Order: sequence, then C-alpha cells, then structure tokens
Amino acid sequence: MKKLKLTALLLLTISGYVAQTNTATPNTGNVTSNAANDPQTPNTITNRFNTDYPNSHPTWDRSGAHYRANYTMGTLKRSIIYDVNGRVLSRREELTSDAFPLPIVEYYNHKFPKEPLSIWQTTDVDGNKIYYTERGTDTYWFDKSGKYKKQTRNMPQESNPKANAQGVQ
Repeated sequence: MKKLKLTALLLLTISGYVAQTNTATPNTGNVTSNAANDPQTPNTITNRFNTDYPNSHPTWDRSGAHYRANYTMGTLKRSIIYDVNGRVLSRREELTSDAFPLPIVEYYNHKFPKEPLSIWQTTDVDGNKIYYTERGTDTYWFDKSGKYKKQTRNMPQESNPKANAQGVQ
C-alpha cells in the first residue's frame, strides 16, 4: 500500500512539474473558458508560436479552424491568428504613440479632444496594414496612411452569441 501511495504522489508531482513548464498554454474556447475542458491547440501551432516568440506566454482561443494566441510584449497587447497548419493569417498589435501615422492623431484629437488614444495595427497574410481604435462600442478604421475610412458599431460581447461562441473576431 505504501508503494502505491508513493507512486501516486510521484506521478502527481511529475505532472505538476510538466504543467508548469509548458510555454504555450492551450485554450481553444474564449479566453475566459476552462482550458482543461477544451481540445488542445495543435502542436504545429504552439510550436510555431514558441519558435517565433520563445519568451511569451499566450492564452489561446479558437474560431472554427483558426487559432489565436493573445500575449503581451512589454506592456503592449498582441495577437496572432493561425490556420490549422500553423500558417499566420494575421497579426494584431497595440502601438506606441509614435508608431502610427500622424493623420490618425489629428483625426482623433479633432473628434475627441483630450481623450486618451490607443491605436492597433492589423497586418494580413500579404503584409497589408490597417489601423483602428476602439471607443466604447465603436471602432474607427484608418487605412495604411492613416486616412479615416469608416466607423463600425460593435455589439457588446456578452450580448453577442456569435462572438461568445467564436472567440476570434
């Protein structure tokens, strides 16, 4: 009986150690979902992420065959969307105030004086870049040169069943 207890304790200790040393934590539901109940993010995807960003610790979510790694670099938020084969489909990153075109700042300061500005850049698989900022439930979109393009209204995620089910937008 002692051997059985010692063996069980040893297995629990080893499994706890392995869980703590995993670099990319799979989470294929919404970011807030319980990873233990979700299917694993494929190794091809986590390996690709770990190779490209070895010191980052992402949370994972999934929409259909697409997987998104959400992580931070310094204080800035980032995400990468992969297809099922580990190919990068798009990248999204929060930018510092000097990393985006001046027309965005001019537009925002004119429209919303004295409000803080947080700009995101999205880069697609072909390298095309667009910028956006979110203000409440509205998103303001800008082209690669910073010219204002359009405003979209977002449904709050808690009342949007499609967004809750997909996780990836």
